[in-house]
Amino acid sequence: MKIPLLINTEEIFVDCAPEELLVNVLRKQRLFSVKDTDSTGLSGSSTILLDNKPVPSCLIPVAAARDSEIITLEYFSTFPEFKIIQEQLALSGVKFCGLCNPGKIFTAYDIILSSYRPEMGDVASRLTDFTCCCVDVDAFAKVIIKSAYVYRESIGKKDAKK
Repeated sequence: MKIPLLINTEEIFVDCAPEELLVNVLRKQRLFSVKDTDSTGLSGSSTILLDNKPVPSCLIPVAAARDSEIITLEYFSTFPEFKIIQEQLALSGVKFCGLCNPGKIFTAYDIILSSYRPEMGDVASRLTDFTCCCVDVDAFAKVIIKSAYVYRESIGKKDAKK
């Protein structure tokens, strides 16, 4: 069955069974930031943005992504928000193992966009869902809070100090 998808702003048709997992379809498209390391979605390795929300692609049948916008880390790396998050990670010395990058970066992005002034407890609770413990939750939460502040400054909302 041919299924239309919008991946990283490119419209394509994939020929596959509707129940095939989205992670496998994306990897066949040579989008290797998406991995299936645990088939539960808890590692963060299969996370994508589906209609601008982080979701584990290892749990989603490709047919469920029809008529949705899919963004992978490859394309997201061109976003200004990605650059802000990366800059704050570098400044803080927080480094990921590599497998969980999509989950943690897309979660940071979601928090930055959805919370004007993210609170430490709220941010930390969002991060405890990941099974990968390659970074200290509090250290990464501080990175997200600082990234949110820098993001708000960049769009002209300078009163978002935290």
